[in-house]
Amino acid sequence: SGVLHEGLLTGRLQASILNNPPTHGTVAITPLISELLVVYTARQSSRLRKFYTLNEVARTPMIVTAGFRAMVDEQIGTRGKRLIVQHEVDSVEAIRRMLLRGVGITILPASTLRDDVEDGLLSAFPISDISMHRMLALAHLRNELPPPVQAVISVAQSEMADLATQGVFSSIPTSSSGGRARPRKHASTR
Repeated sequence: SGVLHEGLLTGRLQASILNNPPTHGTVAITPLISELLVVYTARQSSRLRKFYTLNEVARTPMIVTAGFRAMVDEQIGTRGKRLIVQHEVDSVEAIRRMLLRGVGITILPASTLRDDVEDGLLSAFPISDISMHRMLALAHLRNELPPPVQAVISVAQSEMADLATQGVFSSIPTSSSGGRARPRKHASTR
């Protein structure tokens, strides 16, 4: 989001969806959704664990991006907690691959690794005693936007609203395959 916000301020971008955007006088911010943050792990039997507590989150080494580390630390800091970071990796895809290999756990938005959980490849857990969220917002400079940019903004708002209605941002993903991995939707050929 920092790079995208800078792109708005320098005029390289006309609009963007930002994560927890800072306020700035020249940028108009329209909140789109508040998305639940959840704990993701390698696939586990749902009988073993139903949730994580804040104390467990604060004492378990995590794999996180710098942005999510700052966001989570800000939210749990109000309770006197900080994350213990095992690895700081600025690629959600790299974190995903580490989890798929059984390396570590992470905190990410509910929508981020949803397909992997639904496919039975990863597990997702709520944090029982604190509700952590990120806000996604539409941002653009406070000036007249060209019609094509307005059209893209309208489509983005509509798509985000549809996904929110489906619970993609607010519900904990669950395995729909009974623990067996379903074939990937975008399987590669060997």
